[in-house]
Amino acid sequence: MSVKASTFNKKARRHAADMHTRKNRAHSFRCHYCGAQLTQEAVTREHIRPLSKGGDDSSTNIVFACRCCNLQRGNSDYDLFKEYMLPVKRARAAGLPIPALPPYVSPARGGK
Repeated sequence: MSVKASTFNKKARRHAADMHTRKNRAHSFRCHYCGAQLTQEAVTREHIRPLSKGGDDSSTNIVFACRCCNLQRGNSDYDLFKEYMLPVKRARAAGLPIPALPPYVSPARGGK
C-alpha cells in the first residue's frame, strides 16, 4: 500500500517540530549566538546554511536564535557571525556587562 505524499509531509513536519523542541530544550532556551534567554515570543528558527544558499529545513540545519541575532545575521556566513557574537556570549555566561560591538557587516555585503 502506498503512502500519500500529504500524509508523509504531515509526519515529516511533526517529526521536525519534535526535533526542534528537543533541540531547544537541550539549549535551555538560549540564543545560539548571543546566549540570551529566549521566551516563546522571542525565539526564531535560524538556518545554519540559509535557504537562499541551498540549505534546508532539516533539524541538523536549524538552531534557535533571538530575533535580533537572526535579523542581524541575515544570510551571511554562519562561522563568521558566530565568531562575531562570541564576546557577547562569553560575557553573558560569566555574568559580566555585555560589550558594545560595532555593527555587523558581512563580507558579502562589503564588510571586512
